[in-house]
Amino acid sequence: MSTPILETIAEFIKDAIAEITTGNGYNQTLTSIRPRRIHITDQINRDLQVVVTQGSPEIFQRVVADNHVVTWRQPFICEAVAVDSDDAATAIETRLNQICADMQKKLVIDETCDGNAHYLEFDPPEIAHGPELSTVKLTVNVIYRVLKSDPYTKG
Repeated sequence: MSTPILETIAEFIKDAIAEITTGNGYNQTLTSIRPRRIHITDQINRDLQVVVTQGSPEIFQRVVADNHVVTWRQPFICEAVAVDSDDAATAIETRLNQICADMQKKLVIDETCDGNAHYLEFDPPEIAHGPELSTVKLTVNVIYRVLKSDPYTKG
């Protein structure tokens, strides 16, 4: 069975984030998941876990030369959790900044998502603080192209 180009890109992003480890030269070791069910809290709120979800896509360019190709801008929201601790030696915002920078650094290594996208754009990160944990949300906009009649085929 074929896999849509969009799904291939989504898995690439999840897998790339999972490669962010101290052993690979990053500031921390992250895990990543794509939730099986949206808004189920037993899968999230783990320290250094990144939940990758899709935002609403938009047509970036409807027609390309031969009218058979559509270019999409697909946002992927990468929300990382950092559990707060009074015993931590590093400020929570420093940790969040490092997590965000590590994700950006890793994703631009191959901004074509293994040849399935044209490039990536990042929205400004969003930081939020709760009573026991803090999060940083990085939205990665993937610009990719498929055939107008076949989302399984790169355009």
